[in-house]
Amino acid sequence: MRAGLTRASIAAGGLAVVDADGLGALTMRRVASELGVEAASLYNHIRGKEDLLDAIVELARSEMRLPTTWPEDWRDGLVVMFSEYLSVLLAHPRLIPLAGRRTAPGPTGIDHMVAEGMSRGDADDLWRAALALTLGFASFASGATPEADPWRLPTYRRALEALINEMAGGPS
Repeated sequence: MRAGLTRASIAAGGLAVVDADGLGALTMRRVASELGVEAASLYNHIRGKEDLLDAIVELARSEMRLPTTWPEDWRDGLVVMFSEYLSVLLAHPRLIPLAGRRTAPGPTGIDHMVAEGMSRGDADDLWRAALALTLGFASFASGATPEADPWRLPTYRRALEALINEMAGGPS
């Protein structure tokens, strides 16, 4: 396994540890053991635990399935993006506390809202509110299955649309 050791493989090992046993079990030694290498070899690719946490969040975000063609209305695009983020968090519920603390708004989302006419402050507020709603709902819905609770995802989507439309001045 040593020959194939990369930042991505280390992040995958870390995410496997978090999925199986939670954030409390995440150590460099545990990830190294998961990958069949010595902990010291991880440091050729990862600077330390904070960097590992960042790599795990990046890996989880890469699971988002975003459309190649975005909706014309940017508000609809936000609904799509945050709905996908919710799906990723529901797939990795033990990552929810980390995702909430470590997720920073990317420049493209906020910059796009500003380009659409929102002030930087209002765009920041909307991004944070949508993120808080998504993380809160992920915590609320973790462990539930769409088959058992079919109302959860449509309720989240309606709440997200209402939040975005209220804060961005969209349709009511």
